[in-house]
Amino acid sequence: PMPCPHCRGDICFGSLDDHAEDCEEKVEECVHEGCSAVTKIGDAHAHYDVCEFQTLACPCPGCETTALRRDMDAHMAAFGLKHVEKLIARDAEHARQMQELEARTRQEVGVAVFEWRVAR
Repeated sequence: PMPCPHCRGDICFGSLDDHAEDCEEKVEECVHEGCSAVTKIGDAHAHYDVCEFQTLACPCPGCETTALRRDMDAHMAAFGLKHVEKLIARDAEHARQMQELEARTRQEVGVAVFEWRVAR
């Protein structure tokens, strides 16, 4: 057996390369540009969930802004009112469409009932 350079575990010589590549103790640099974090492979995803240098899409529907996680709070603060206005306008449009659909449905149902009564 040979010791893994990362976890120091005893690994069969023929398996050392495969093990060393995927060893949970192996460290790697963060993939996000500008971040200097170094984490164990097993902890990398936990870091990516909070990495300040990860690019995120704004969670507000209709906003196409992308920003680094560290800048998203500033975006939300600067455009929060615009986001709310967009959501209110979208909701108003949905309500108008629902009323229109409801009126058309009533009209179509009324015509169908009338035609049924006439056909009898």
